[in-house]
Amino acid sequence: MMIAALGFFRHRSPITLTCIAIALVGLISIVDYMLPGFSLAVFYLIPIALVAGPVGARAGTLVAALSAAALIFVDINGVQGRPDALTPWWNGGIHLIFYGVVVFLLATLRQEMEREEANARTDPVTSAGNRRAFFEHLTAELDRARRYHTPFALALFDLDDFKSVNEYWGHDAGDRLLRIIVDALSANLRAADRLARIGGDEFAILLPQTTERDLEPMFEKL
Repeated sequence: MMIAALGFFRHRSPITLTCIAIALVGLISIVDYMLPGFSLAVFYLIPIALVAGPVGARAGTLVAALSAAALIFVDINGVQGRPDALTPWWNGGIHLIFYGVVVFLLATLRQEMEREEANARTDPVTSAGNRRAFFEHLTAELDRARRYHTPFALALFDLDDFKSVNEYWGHDAGDRLLRIIVDALSANLRAADRLARIGGDEFAILLPQTTERDLEPMFEKL
């Protein structure tokens, strides 16, 4: 059941998740209001976490502010007649700070995960795709070709005598040469094309929606 719930939220749009989170804040505040003497402050972390990670810091901050406002409202209505009228505002401010820290941590965690995921598919020397990224794109393109009978082209090539560059001028020069080659190729590829470094001096280019007639002028340009 938990896996199904996670799958449901994972495939929702940011706007949908934000609306669900706001609705949860309203629901929790209603229950909190109807249960005097019981604090449900910790339960507001559920809608906050729902958006702070998947959607981002802005949505998380919005839901955190609404949660703190709901706590203040419930606290004011629950302490009528008490001499210290500032207590609800103090409690609400403390909770807002706490919720803000949670939003910051979750948003930072999301950014780090996205960065790690991108690095896992990027060649560290040239910033082109790596072998893993290329075969993921190739698998997807093969599936699309089988389903929709769309053409695509695949180019595999290496650099002649690249080893001598490293031996004579050093690996730093070899890395610079690799970056120059990747920049030159990338400047002449379409947005949908995929360039990857799949070995030391080995490269691959995946060209979706490319027929045999298109190959010669495109490869001559490259």
